[in-house]
Amino acid sequence: MDAAIHHELDLIKGEIAKLAAETAALQAIVVQLAKRISMLDPVLAHAISKSFDEAANLAESVSRGPPLETLRTIKQLWTAITAGAKPDRNV
Repeated sequence: MDAAIHHELDLIKGEIAKLAAETAALQAIVVQLAKRISMLDPVLAHAISKSFDEAANLAESVSRGPPLETLRTIKQLWTAITAGAKPDRNV
């Protein structure tokens, strides 16, 4: 490969790394925020639980194929927020 292609690949790799870091940061923020809100009120905790259920349903409905990675991420976030409590549906 020539130098221009290597340069383009390096730019793409850098952009992917940046997006991955931003995604991880947003996931951490969502987890911590949802944990704190859930501790405030059982009604809010239930609303957060339902939001995860609805997110899983949405992932399944808009996916062109099996949304396994999206569902896995939703389950990981749910587990982090609830410290192991089960969501209303089997995500």
